This record gives sequence, structure tokens and C-alpha cells, in this order.
Amino acid sequence: MTEIPVDLNNVRTDGRIRVNLKRANGPVDVGDLVTVVDAPEDLRFPARVLEIESATGRAWLRLMDGFTLAADAWRSSLRENTCTGSGGLS
Repeated sequence: MTEIPVDLNNVRTDGRIRVNLKRANGPVDVGDLVTVVDAPEDLRFPARVLEIESATGRAWLRLMDGFTLAADAWRSSLRENTCTGSGGLS
């Protein structure tokens, strides 16, 4: 399955994320199931390709159901750690 590096901080509340197709490690077409990878956080989620913007070389993906909630929980934990000053470190 094609993998595309992303920053999960950019996932919208509806589960969509815009990606740069130049970063994909394989072909991408509308309707494909791909894996989005946030390497610094060591997170991987399946996503469906919704739209490809040929002029910009970008695409809109939607995280699969259930994984949107996981990404939201991950973002929330980052915000909480940032607000408390712990930075996520124990």
C-alpha cells in the first residue's frame, strides 16, 4: 500500500488532510486506500484518496472511520501536555 508522509496536526475535524503527492512512495489515484505516516510521532493510519488536484500536485485524503478519533485523541494529548508544560515527557 502506498505511504504518504503527513503531519497529523493538519488533520481537519472532519478527518480530511491535504497532502503533497510528491512525497508518496507509490502511485495514488482517487478512491485508493493509502497509509498516512507521521514519522516523528511513529503513527500510521489508513486513509482514502478523495480528490487529486493535478495542477498543484496535492490530494485530499480522509482518515478511515475510527482512526479519525485516534488522531483527535493524539492531538488532544499534545495540547494537554503543551498546556501543562510537560511537553509529553515523563
